Amino acid sequence: MRNSSLFILLLFLAAHSVQATPGDPRQDPFLEEVQRRTLRYFIDTTPVETGLAPDRYPSPGPSSIAAVGYALTAFPIAVEHRMLTRAQAAERTVKALRFFRQLTQHPQAEATTFHKGFYYHFLKIPGGEREWNCELSNMDTALLIMGALFCQGYFDGQTAVEEEIRALADSLYFAADWNWFMNGRETMSMGWRPEEGFNKVTWTGYMESMILYILGLGSPTHPLPDGVWDAWCSTYIWAGYYGQEFISFGPLFGHQFSHVWIDFRGIQDSYMREKGIDYSENSRRATLSQRAYAIANPGGWRDYGENIWGFTASDGPLDGELVIDGVKRRFSTYSARGVSFDWVNDDGTIAPYAAGSSMPFAPEICLPALKEMRRRYGAKLWQKYGFLDAFNPTYREGAKNSRGWFNPDYLGIDQGPMLAMIENYRTGLIWRVLAGNPHLRRGLRRAGFSGGWLDASPLDQFGNLEGWKSIAADGVTLRTSLEESPEGGSALRLDFNFVAGGGYCGVQKHLPITLPENFQFTFRIRGEAPDNNLEFKLLDAGGDNVWWHIKRNYHWPRDWSTITIRKRHIDFAWGPASDRTLRRMDKLEFMISSSSGGKGSIWIDDLSFQALPPEQPATPQEIAAAALRRDLGFFETPDSFYSALAREEPVGLYPRYCRGEQSYWTVVGVNNARQEALINSDGMVEVDKGCFSIEPFLAVDDTLYCWHEARSSASLAGGCLPLPRVEWEGLPLQLTVKAFADGPERDDLTAAGSGSLYLTYTVSNYTPHPRTAVLYLALRPFQVNPPWQFLNWPGGTAPVRKIEFHGDRAMVNDEKIIRFITAPEAFGAAAFAQGDISSFMRRGILPEAQSVADDRSLASAAARYTWRLAPGESREVSLIIPFGAGAPGEEAVDIPRLRARVEEFWRTKVRTVSIQLPASAREVMETVHANLAWILINRDSAGIQPGSRSYERSWIRDGALTSAALLRFNIRREVRDYLEWYSRHLYPSGKVPCVVDRRGADPVPENDSNGEYLFAMRQYFLFSADTAFIRAHYPHIRAAAAWLDSLTAQRRSARYLPTGEDSSDAFFGLVPESISHEGYSAKPMHSYWDNFFTLRGYNDALELARLLGRSGDENWLRRSRDRFRQDLLASLERAMRYKKIDYLPGCVELGDFDATSTAIALYPGNLAPLLPQPQLQNTFDRYWDFFTRRRDGLIQWRDYTPYEVRTIGAFIRLDQPERAHALLDFFMQDRRPPGWRHWAEVVWPDPRTPRFIGDMPHTWVGSDFINSVRTMFLYEDEFHDALVIGAGLSRDWIRTEEGVRVEGLPSYYGAVSYSYRWQAKGCRIEIPVSLRTPAGGIRVVHHAAGRPAKVTVNGRSWKEFDDRAVYLRSLPAVIEVTAGY
Repeated sequence: MRNSSLFILLLFLAAHSVQATPGDPRQDPFLEEVQRRTLRYFIDTTPVETGLAPDRYPSPGPSSIAAVGYALTAFPIAVEHRMLTRAQAAERTVKALRFFRQLTQHPQAEATTFHKGFYYHFLKIPGGEREWNCELSNMDTALLIMGALFCQGYFDGQTAVEEEIRALADSLYFAADWNWFMNGRETMSMGWRPEEGFNKVTWTGYMESMILYILGLGSPTHPLPDGVWDAWCSTYIWAGYYGQEFISFGPLFGHQFSHVWIDFRGIQDSYMREKGIDYSENSRRATLSQRAYAIANPGGWRDYGENIWGFTASDGPLDGELVIDGVKRRFSTYSARGVSFDWVNDDGTIAPYAAGSSMPFAPEICLPALKEMRRRYGAKLWQKYGFLDAFNPTYREGAKNSRGWFNPDYLGIDQGPMLAMIENYRTGLIWRVLAGNPHLRRGLRRAGFSGGWLDASPLDQFGNLEGWKSIAADGVTLRTSLEESPEGGSALRLDFNFVAGGGYCGVQKHLPITLPENFQFTFRIRGEAPDNNLEFKLLDAGGDNVWWHIKRNYHWPRDWSTITIRKRHIDFAWGPASDRTLRRMDKLEFMISSSSGGKGSIWIDDLSFQALPPEQPATPQEIAAAALRRDLGFFETPDSFYSALAREEPVGLYPRYCRGEQSYWTVVGVNNARQEALINSDGMVEVDKGCFSIEPFLAVDDTLYCWHEARSSASLAGGCLPLPRVEWEGLPLQLTVKAFADGPERDDLTAAGSGSLYLTYTVSNYTPHPRTAVLYLALRPFQVNPPWQFLNWPGGTAPVRKIEFHGDRAMVNDEKIIRFITAPEAFGAAAFAQGDISSFMRRGILPEAQSVADDRSLASAAARYTWRLAPGESREVSLIIPFGAGAPGEEAVDIPRLRARVEEFWRTKVRTVSIQLPASAREVMETVHANLAWILINRDSAGIQPGSRSYERSWIRDGALTSAALLRFNIRREVRDYLEWYSRHLYPSGKVPCVVDRRGADPVPENDSNGEYLFAMRQYFLFSADTAFIRAHYPHIRAAAAWLDSLTAQRRSARYLPTGEDSSDAFFGLVPESISHEGYSAKPMHSYWDNFFTLRGYNDALELARLLGRSGDENWLRRSRDRFRQDLLASLERAMRYKKIDYLPGCVELGDFDATSTAIALYPGNLAPLLPQPQLQNTFDRYWDFFTRRRDGLIQWRDYTPYEVRTIGAFIRLDQPERAHALLDFFMQDRRPPGWRHWAEVVWPDPRTPRFIGDMPHTWVGSDFINSVRTMFLYEDEFHDALVIGAGLSRDWIRTEEGVRVEGLPSYYGAVSYSYRWQAKGCRIEIPVSLRTPAGGIRVVHHAAGRPAKVTVNGRSWKEFDDRAVYLRSLPAVIEVTAGY
């Protein structure tokens, strides 16, 4: 909208501290030591009054003006390393610049000090007069000027001294007459002497003169003419050398000196644009080639190798030839050593600063080289001021050179670049300061540089909408326009409406940018809209790989607000890329995704991009200090602050996740309710979604204990009811935390929001001595959900803006009430600035204030209870926290009685089927019953959801399979409610949304959805016989089936007809690609998961049409099903043939192995008899091999998802129950924690690994477990229309005294009851209840070892049996199997 050009550089100069990455080589103490010793060289050897840094030390000699430039550069670095104060460095700088200004006034200046703005190369100390009849040097003057300009930028204060520094630096630069040195030629002369005039040699060929030309082009007083840069570049030599292609120049200093002050990363002139790299990469290649040369060592010099290299200008041992080891060698003293295509000057001399000054280019080889030189040569090379200038291991003439020649001197022009470039590598200090210098920018621009940090133009000021493309999902409307602004110009306006509630919309533009190492995007935004998610996305050229920064539930500012998104804020979102590093973008998107839905308008303006120097990582010491002084602004987020603070405080004062340890939790809620609390296995309770927590602390006899000292155990009431408890043991006293929730919602969907959370804390003294107990209940700004839980409801800190305490209750944020049924003896609250409440409890006190407001939203508080407990005595504290807005009543609450009532409700709800197993297997059914309860609690009203936080959404995929699990255990009403609710969200086209939540339907295409919806509908009928429900919803059923036809038609066109050429033939007839079960979130694929469910959906729709007598639909659906089944099976054959695999693939494109996904072909697909063999068995044999190697520790594994529990059922259906039980035993061990009878979505080998684990409990995993365990006892073989009983029972179960007893287990054909008991010679199986006999009969698996010797049914000899089962046609039946040993 406006040309806001000032944004370019100002953002560079802001200091941003970021936490150092563990193991970051920038933090290596060795580099700090190198810098400190080198800084000490400049501080000690540079005279304070004149700044005449010596050319070398300790040998006597003159000053080099280039060394002065490096000394000036060193002074600010010394400030940053606390080796000089700012005032001391400024004093040294101003005195040096004053001295050089005085030299211009010398009576014989032209011949002795200064002429035309340039100084003589070497100046006597202390007077500053010309030494050795040296040349007037433009190159060395340029290095002096660069040091002055760096000081000018660094010393930006308003003191008289710093203002004088800036003025003197300008006068130094402005005096230089660069044109005079052109002398009428195309390039600059290398020098001038009053006795001889201009040097006939000019600065041609790539070398350090780059900085000379940039200064000359940027001069505001004597600028070089146009064309000079191109003339210089025309003399480059581009060639290959030792595996690298680069602009040839042998000595490394030519690839380094100009880079000391200018960051050439990401900026290019025309020459480099043609080559496709930048000068920084050119220097990297030159560095790599030198190392490769040293490894090859064509000259056979001693010690050369991967960490002993570095060829550049330096001293050497002598001028002359010697025979060493029988080889004639020529050596030099000072010489420009180097190796490249056109320059090989190598006499075995190595200069450490060659590697040190390339640190920003190739740290991975430079740092090891410096370390090895110090290690190998020790004090011969590494002394008071760091590395001596050079050494030659080959030259071993004389006693003092027995280990080689080591230069006794340091050289200022060698020390300087090493110091500066290590600083640039570590902090970017010099680059960051000089990036804002207008003269250097002008010089770079005139030289034709562009890109990277130099490009200051906004990406779009929205003068028009050219290039912007609108994107809107199904059920979302979007209108884009330009709107004039009162400030002038225009802005992009987006008017959106989430008509269906869910979805996304936004704009996209093609903006190809090669991204530098660090960068930022900036734009302004305002809005008049409900809170929704703002997504800033960068896409690659194919659009497959996406990086993003998402602001969840973004509150749109009404006034213009600037948003800056730096590289560190951008994460890889999805895509197939194995290397997820963001190096190049092709498209940029602004997207709004629904979090609350609704409609509104937003405006976007002034989109800009800027390259930045690398961010300076904070040291561990700085991080710790900032945490202890509670400097919240130092940290990126409150979570990173608390993480740093927790590492400085005693373990246990902060939640486990603050120290980078995974914690585990479970949910506390009410059937049908929308709100749930969480409790973790340390006893911490998050009172509602995204809310604060209550944590217990226990002081016994003046010693404070927390979760760290306790041995915590987690359990459920009755072993399976969703009333969790945590016990702290191993302390002088025992603490028990019990939680449950109740409310009218449990019986009434319409009563949502009326329930409450109930917490009880019991302190017990089981010791033989009286004890003084102090229980603190701390209210703190932490969720139970850890910060790495990033989906939907990001975990970590929670806002606590205000705490008020009156009487028996506390109110938080004016909305959440805590009623203390047991009144505390004291209550205290503290704002963030006063310290966390734990700092008070450690001292045995509480803050005096009982109410507090905190502008950081990080207040904390605690209630305190004190008792003297006799041996055997217990004391109890109870709290009530309503989930909704209503306040808890004043009446007395009998919490034990209420708890008993809630326990009875859940016992009745989930124990609808009686399955009695031996004690050794009791946890199997307790886990089934618990997961039935967790499923019901995770629901939001009618919506079945896999979780309460990360996955607080209702997927039809999860919901269909979870519904099937509920139905198989007699829970039907909730399934009907779910299907009734979900059906209201189908699109008019018949498309079934993949997910529905409080916002409405999500339009993302997942092509398994329609099949799953149809499957769920028929499952409900098969277990309920509710024909009226099916008839009422038949229009939805028919539309969903018709949508399947529209999907399969897309891959039955002529374009997809098989040609016999490649695996794309396997696309024919399938449904289109999608992210499917989110196994292909990186890139949509033609997933067989989708197609197995499509076939299942066709079949279920067909059967429902037949049920309702819709003969026309029945015929249509039979044709569609049969045609699709044929196409699907043909596709599998083609995919396996073209991919040359012997197993069933997960998708066509990849031919990937995914047995967990393929398992759905067996259930609910029921396709085993149709699937190709032996590939079906190969699939699960291959999985079994992987599983056993993982189980037995023979392979390393990163993580797994317990969806694998569905393979338990797969192996039972494949008649391999022994394998199923091995899987069962393994997966049961990975419940987290076992006492809560559930799984996270992700299992890591180390349970404390701090990584995303999905939700807990994850009830799609739970439903897979329920369905698999139910298969052990009973399953329907739909392909053969048969019922299979007892297929997965364990012989160990049967052979116990109790045996196995099942009562009232639902099936398609009626409720099934049976018992298995082992007798002396075999097994007795009783099936007492009659039911509708399926056409394919009943298969009763007998579990005899091999073929039985004899079988009787109801006392009569029976012939219909084999080595696996007895086959029946009617019930009841008593089966006696005599084992055939």
